[in-house]
Amino acid sequence: MRKVLKFRSDGKFKIMMISDLQDKLPVNPKTIRLLRCLIEREKPDFVISAGDQSEGGIKSVDSFREYVRSITEPMESAGIYWSHVFGNHDDEDSECGKNTQQRIYEEFPHCLSETGPGEIGGVGNYVLPVSAHNSDAILFNIWALDSNRYLSDNKWNNDGWMMPKSEIGTNGYDVVKFPQIMYYWNTSEKLEKQEGHKIPGLMFLHIALPEHRLVAMNPEETGMRGEVNEEICSSAINSGLFSAVLQRGDVRGIFAGHDHINDFSGSYCGVMLGCDASIGYANYGFDNSDEKERNRLRGARFFEIDERAPDQFITYMKYGRDYGID
Repeated sequence: MRKVLKFRSDGKFKIMMISDLQDKLPVNPKTIRLLRCLIEREKPDFVISAGDQSEGGIKSVDSFREYVRSITEPMESAGIYWSHVFGNHDDEDSECGKNTQQRIYEEFPHCLSETGPGEIGGVGNYVLPVSAHNSDAILFNIWALDSNRYLSDNKWNNDGWMMPKSEIGTNGYDVVKFPQIMYYWNTSEKLEKQEGHKIPGLMFLHIALPEHRLVAMNPEETGMRGEVNEEICSSAINSGLFSAVLQRGDVRGIFAGHDHINDFSGSYCGVMLGCDASIGYANYGFDNSDEKERNRLRGARFFEIDERAPDQFITYMKYGRDYGID
């Protein structure tokens, strides 16, 4: 566990969340331009990419390494630490599986992503502590979990029993597995014992939870902000992750990518649930022939945390249109 991240001397820490670059070589220059602009203007302390860094189909190790070099150059050149979780597209139709991709990511100097325990399922389950500005005391945790890909990837779905209609999910997307939830639970307990108190944090993954759908269905009750422009593509199976988070009582927000034109957030049972709209200009946006409207929500989500009250945070979106990038 690497204790690299620290609150600034003013006691503040800013996270920039991006998702769904979902591109291939050569990377769309607008995506890189927006990434660079957001870093320069907003000055985040850390960047996390919430899955579908690529659209898949990158065949060779050398090509994938060059792709990662392209999409991480804005962070690397600015000297900003960054990490990622995997989405459902990253290793589709590719000779580079997630383990190979993870090793390539970790070659880059400012990458903090970790493969994570090999026996719990998925690749890239880890926690990044954020320490006080003037000590090694851990005040905040950044949790990352691999939400995997499709239910059809699982042996227990070989009988084709998944129902064609579901109240809580769609499209056969996978879930965070129980051993991954136990990893979160056990690591959270370990850190609490180590530091003498529960450590608040944020959790990032690619595929939204069924509870994200509840926020969109109850906008007034959850104080929802932002837009819901497409179906929230959570899994049709509830993994129990949200219940575990409630019972542990440390994670203050769970945020996902995946749905390119949703950028909402709202509070359910005291936990903020939200989505980050796509930053990548190579993938789908609004179904509109007008380019400006099609790309209206291209952007990134930000989180501001104060070490004097790390159990609270504010979050908001910034868009390319805010900086003249349509």
